[in-house]
Amino acid sequence: MIRLLYQVLLVLALPWVWARLFVRARREPAYRERRSERFGHVPAGLSTGVIWFHTVSAGETNAAAPVIRAVQE
Repeated sequence: MIRLLYQVLLVLALPWVWARLFVRARREPAYRERRSERFGHVPAGLSTGVIWFHTVSAGETNAAAPVIRAVQE
C-alpha cells in the first residue's frame, strides 16, 4: 500500500519537477550546461584513472581522509 502511494505521488509530482528544472535551466545557463550530471551521467573521459569517494556527512569525510591519503600514495 505504501509503495503504491509513493508511486502515485511520484507520478503526480513529476510534471512539477520537470517544469522547475526547465525554468531554472532557462534562467541559469551554467545549470543547463551540467544538467546531465545531476542525473548521474558523467562523460566517459572524466573517470579515466579516477577513484571516486562518496561521503555524506562531515564525520564520514573526516573518517575517509586517511583512506584517501593512503590511496594517493
